[in-house]
Amino acid sequence: MKEIIYIIDNSGSTVTFISPIIEKLLSITTKEFKMTFLSTQNKGGYLYKKRSQIISKRSAFITDCLGRGFEDPLKIEYQIINGKGECRWIRETLNPQFKADGSIGAFAGRIEDITEWKTTEQQLTDLYQNEASLRHELETQIQNRIEFTRALVHELKTPLTPIMAASDTLSSGLKQEPWLNLAQNINKGAFNLNKRIDELLDLTRGEIGVLQIKKIPIDCIELSADIIQYIDAKLRKANLRLVFEHDENTIFIEADPDRLRQVLLNLLSNAIKYTPGSGLIKIKCFRTSTDVVFQIIDSGIGISSSDMAYLFEPYHRLERDRERFDGMGLGLALSKRFVELHGGRIWVENANEHGSIFTFTIPTLTPVKPEHLKLGYKNKRKSYEAAVN
Repeated sequence: MKEIIYIIDNSGSTVTFISPIIEKLLSITTKEFKMTFLSTQNKGGYLYKKRSQIISKRSAFITDCLGRGFEDPLKIEYQIINGKGECRWIRETLNPQFKADGSIGAFAGRIEDITEWKTTEQQLTDLYQNEASLRHELETQIQNRIEFTRALVHELKTPLTPIMAASDTLSSGLKQEPWLNLAQNINKGAFNLNKRIDELLDLTRGEIGVLQIKKIPIDCIELSADIIQYIDAKLRKANLRLVFEHDENTIFIEADPDRLRQVLLNLLSNAIKYTPGSGLIKIKCFRTSTDVVFQIIDSGIGISSSDMAYLFEPYHRLERDRERFDGMGLGLALSKRFVELHGGRIWVENANEHGSIFTFTIPTLTPVKPEHLKLGYKNKRKSYEAAVN
């Protein structure tokens, strides 16, 4: 047993019994305990840290019990110095003991050493306070970053808007070189800067939980075909071939078309960047029983395992590409956030031979039976190619 039992007489002035185990648990003899437990003098034996306060509480409890009868048990926690000079935490519980006639015959108490429990409790409290402090500091930093980003976006957007409008007008009106080329470069630079600012703003909105999507029924095949047509010039310039494969003529889902378009453009732009000339890029779109699945497969050099672990983190850029390509490394992080807002998943893996496979899923409007999927795949498969002649 790790509990020490003691008895106080019905007057509350004398300890009549104490468990011998006290000598083992607290290194105090039973004689020392009986002499000092109720004594207000702090001399050896059972040494309280706050002797007068504890004795006063115990005395008041005994007095109340003798005067009014039964009271709720007295429960107090305090510190003592044991016989080895160690500071220990004690939990004491005291109850009145009644005789057959209903009068109080004695008071029975129990002493427990709760030092380990108290130590653990204090450690947890310290950890909680430390975590709360760190969380507050992090929230402050995030809020400061949000405010800075908002201010930065405003300061950049304000002068950028007239630059975009003016350079666009110049590009449309000028005919002579080198002025036409200069105007087009200004317009292209302003457009790219505006895109980076929008990405930064979207990332900030996502971090504070206010980034929203507006779902409407859309046809994935039609949306993908539009995007292929949009990037056709880039494909030709990079001397790449693109193949679009899908299982059915129409695949409807409920999604935000602008955000889904942004995800596909981000993944296709990366595929174009990392696929060497004369290479092949594939887009696959098919339906499972619960999701529409998109895959963008390139024939590049693949991604290292070290880079793959952080690929969807904000501001992460592949080490080999830090000086080759522009951008802040937000495209994949935003793509992941957009996909997850739709309730889907996105991941990457290396192809068997070379290249990478980016896959993401979007939940479907209505489930499709597996037998229909198999039939549709065999009989309705289509492919489109944007090839360089």
